[in-house]
Amino acid sequence: MQKRRGVTLFLSILFVFLLQICIEASPAPTRPPVENSKIGAMTGSTGEKFISTQYPQSKISSFDSIADAMMALQSNKLDYVITTLTTAVNYVNNNKDLTIFKDGLLNEGVAIAVAKENPEMLQQIQDVLTKYKQDGTLDQVISHWIKKDGSPYDIEELPKATGDKILTVAIAANREPMCFVKDNQYEGLDCELIERIAYELGMQVKYTDMQFSALIPALQSGKADVIISNMTPTEERKKNVNFTEEYFQNPQVLVAKKEATPEVAPVDTAATTQVDTAPSNESRPPVENSKIGAMTGSTGEKFVSAQYPQAKISSFDAIADAMMALQSNKLDYVITTLTTAVNFVNNNKDLTIFKDGLLNEGVAIAVAKENPALLQQIQDVLTKYKQDGTLDKVISHWIKKDGSPYEIEELPKATGDKILTVAIAANRESMCFVKDNQYKGLDCELIERIAYELGMQVKYTDMQFSALIPALQSGKADVIISNMTPTEERKKNVNFTEEYFQNPQVLVAKKEATPEVAAPTFLQKLGDDFNQTFITEARYVLIWSGTKATLIITLLSAVFGTLLGFVMSVMLRSKSALANVPARILSQLLQGTPMLVILMILYYIIFGGISIDPIAVAIVGFSLTFANAVGGMLNTGIDAVEKGQIEAALATGFSRFEVYWKITFPQAARMMLPMYRGEIISMLKMTSIVGYIAIQDLTKMSDIIRSRTYQAFFPLIATAVIYFIMAYVVRLALSSIEVRIDPKRRKRMVKGVVER
Repeated sequence: MQKRRGVTLFLSILFVFLLQICIEASPAPTRPPVENSKIGAMTGSTGEKFISTQYPQSKISSFDSIADAMMALQSNKLDYVITTLTTAVNYVNNNKDLTIFKDGLLNEGVAIAVAKENPEMLQQIQDVLTKYKQDGTLDQVISHWIKKDGSPYDIEELPKATGDKILTVAIAANREPMCFVKDNQYEGLDCELIERIAYELGMQVKYTDMQFSALIPALQSGKADVIISNMTPTEERKKNVNFTEEYFQNPQVLVAKKEATPEVAPVDTAATTQVDTAPSNESRPPVENSKIGAMTGSTGEKFVSAQYPQAKISSFDAIADAMMALQSNKLDYVITTLTTAVNFVNNNKDLTIFKDGLLNEGVAIAVAKENPALLQQIQDVLTKYKQDGTLDKVISHWIKKDGSPYEIEELPKATGDKILTVAIAANRESMCFVKDNQYKGLDCELIERIAYELGMQVKYTDMQFSALIPALQSGKADVIISNMTPTEERKKNVNFTEEYFQNPQVLVAKKEATPEVAAPTFLQKLGDDFNQTFITEARYVLIWSGTKATLIITLLSAVFGTLLGFVMSVMLRSKSALANVPARILSQLLQGTPMLVILMILYYIIFGGISIDPIAVAIVGFSLTFANAVGGMLNTGIDAVEKGQIEAALATGFSRFEVYWKITFPQAARMMLPMYRGEIISMLKMTSIVGYIAIQDLTKMSDIIRSRTYQAFFPLIATAVIYFIMAYVVRLALSSIEVRIDPKRRKRMVKGVVER
């Protein structure tokens, strides 16, 4: 027995030894396997479905914009992005740190979709498509846009039909080179093809640009005649719409970041000014082990991830949100530009700029690579401003390290009709921000002066910082001026002028408690917050505007809902199935559906094709739900009235109408009023969700102010107080009515009796 055990032990050790050799001999995977990876995909795409089916252990992140997915990949938040080959090639050509990984995952083609109710249109388009395949037109169109070598597109001037027939085409114009925006026009393989087809049919094209996931619902609801947007005719989609034959093969592939190679130069740390990370107080964590907030896509974010890989980075689209997280002790530091840091420190005495700059970097104006003439014109003006002192003057207007007021100068405006579209991220005071409902700051003054020199008027396009370069590349803007550093990576995608301002990256931290710095009292902070929330820039007007919207929705919904509630009550009590059954079905639907979903169904589906004020939609939605509640409460009150009273009244000659209004309803009303009061107050508070359908109510206005003041406490508290006051007034008003109609609670005076 011992001999057998010894053999078994020997074989076990030998097996483990051989297994260890095999493990050590096999190369360590530098890239995570697909099945255990973080993969980005377009919402509703075949790639998204393929990954979820074939690699269920992977973590899928869905995006409405492929640009957002690629940015997440480049920020190391994803391992791969699955997308079509054409999109992948376009991104790889413009981002040298990306590569197309392995072969296609799905060899799929794309086709044009037409509603099932329109077979004639489908046949007409198919006939033209067949003709284009045979005469070589389709191959010519494809050659205009599919450029694997990165060469420029061949944009051809297409003929337009002269009739009044319109072909409404649903697209998702964020899929270069299939369909995208260039020079404020829709361009790409899909767009050229459908415009050629429309011309053959004697029709003019009208585009409807929307999220990819909304395309088929738009076609089914009649908001579009066709869809052409790099769409694969899957079996699931064929159940809802019809497709032409496929006109282009566009397989799904994986895009990944390139592995580090000798050709890729590492970050030049010697060229940067290093911060002495040894803290002045031992209670402050070292940078490399800290929680650090940064703007999404900023050089600061990239610097921290490269230099301090052990740090935990939190990315924010708004620097104000990062600063709030810092003040709430959710972060140790925020890395941002010096100008932004100085502005926040001047407005928040509990913050401090920590040590020296991390990156000594400058900022410049970006222009699309396709527009070298505009770049040269701007550079010439910029050079002139540097020489004659205008640039120094502009900088002095806005860079106020002592916290003194900005010097806002009235600038001349060009009188011509030439427009310079400027992309900005207007949340970077003092470089570019909103003041008195206008765009102000160093960047804004500079570009407005330059535009005047060029005889142009400025039109701003405000967006997230991470979307600026894609907007410039797609032709949605002519220039970017938004405190942007001309990094080598960005230079691959856009051109830059010379730098016009040095704005180093620094760390912002909360001040350590010191005897010298006296913390403001609660009342002092309350006063400061009140001033910023209500008084500064007359923000009380925004609060009042939002409060009015909330009150209008609440009061009108209560009135209409009460009237409809009587109707609902009668229908629910009716013995006729024609009235009773629909009322019960509607009642169950309203009870079981969240209010937010009801609002979105009304706004985007039922009233989707109608131009209607969203406040009116909110009133309809809340009136329906309130009517359902009133009908139920009223019936409960009626059922509580003693039947003997009703029978006695009928026996004495009262009509049923008189019995209801003189006997039944007064008693039911007394019973339901407390519940009725509670329902109105609940509805008042529930109106805070109407911002989802583009209504600027009290809650929405509070968010707008909070994003401007960088203060979270008082805007939220003020909002809560205003809601409380409105609810309290409603409670008092309805309580007084309740007392007046209840004979047991109201004061009764006996006529003829005088108190002495």
